[in-house]
Amino acid sequence: MEQAAGDSADIAPRHAALRRCIVYLAVYYAVAFMASSVWMVLIVTFAGPADPAERLVFGARFGLGMLLIGGLLVLVIWYVASVMLRFVSWLSAREERSRSATAGLVLVRIAVLLLLAQPVMLAIAGMTIFATICVGGCTGPAEPPPGGSSPREVRTLDLGGGAELALVWIPPGEDVLGSPADQEWQLFDEGPQRTVRFEEGFWIGRYEVTQAQWEAVMGANPSGFAGNPDRPVEQVSWPDCQAFVEKLNALLGTEGFALPDEEEWEYACRAETDTWYYFGEDRDEVSAHAWFIRNSGQQTHPVGGKLANPWGLYDMYGNVAEWCTNALAPPSDATRAGMPAEFDLAQYRITRGGSWFGHDQIDCRSASRSAELLDERSDRVGLRVIFRGKTLPEGEESPRAS
Repeated sequence: MEQAAGDSADIAPRHAALRRCIVYLAVYYAVAFMASSVWMVLIVTFAGPADPAERLVFGARFGLGMLLIGGLLVLVIWYVASVMLRFVSWLSAREERSRSATAGLVLVRIAVLLLLAQPVMLAIAGMTIFATICVGGCTGPAEPPPGGSSPREVRTLDLGGGAELALVWIPPGEDVLGSPADQEWQLFDEGPQRTVRFEEGFWIGRYEVTQAQWEAVMGANPSGFAGNPDRPVEQVSWPDCQAFVEKLNALLGTEGFALPDEEEWEYACRAETDTWYYFGEDRDEVSAHAWFIRNSGQQTHPVGGKLANPWGLYDMYGNVAEWCTNALAPPSDATRAGMPAEFDLAQYRITRGGSWFGHDQIDCRSASRSAELLDERSDRVGLRVIFRGKTLPEGEESPRAS
């Protein structure tokens, strides 16, 4: 009896410690659950792509990753819990299932449930947040807006062979194009500034033309940075691009596709902004929007990997420069002074947007202009197409651009 009483007295403090441990576990997991939920919201909202359709894929991958992590946690926690259960079972056998030992066994089982609940709560929270984001951000309005197309409306056209062409509607309007006379790093007569009004809207490629799209239309891929069909096509001359849009029109049974002119390109790029960049004038933000000399690794990257402009267009800065229809206009006296006498303007075409080799202050600005020999094929130059007119060929309406 004395021995049993001594053992009971020895076990009681252990049960009290176990109760405190369970309280600590409950508080810890409640806090961890809330922190994990906030963390997941921040990840999906700020680190995920701006485009809703891509955010859907990102959210699915993120949710799957959380489920895998939760599964690993279950395995680890189950092992720890089994050790605790064996310990209490030993206590129960020693006490011949006394009341205190049975109560200890119940407490440990509660602790096990709390432990196992954490990954389950994480999964539930992740799926709830994921569903909320998808329902609220991945679906367009139930009915199209009155008056036809609106800013950021997206249509997708099938080019065959698994390639699709996404186009964004650019609304009618006006904007001030070019750069002021006192702006640094001007090239190729960016001024004087002028107000340009577009009486009609147009469709423009959501992304630069990819290698997959070029191959679907032309039957071959000329790019130097091959290996990923989602990279922008390059090593294409201005006549090559004219041949591409001609075949694209034939493929889709239309005549509306073309290269943009400079004014269309800059209007779509600025998206009603008047700053150096469409996101403001902070050079430190360029890396979030463009592949250029300081972050490209001297190569192109799959399109859509950076943030879009306010109208949902990707890679308007960097990755590859984009051919426009314009020839190099007669330069100002100041620019002409630095040109050789044999410089033939008719042999050049304007490119816009800068490339993976471009400089953030010089090339990756909305007003920045450059020019290339029209027969030149460079791994720094590609294209983006536009469609002039309201009625596209048969296509699928996509989630709206962000």
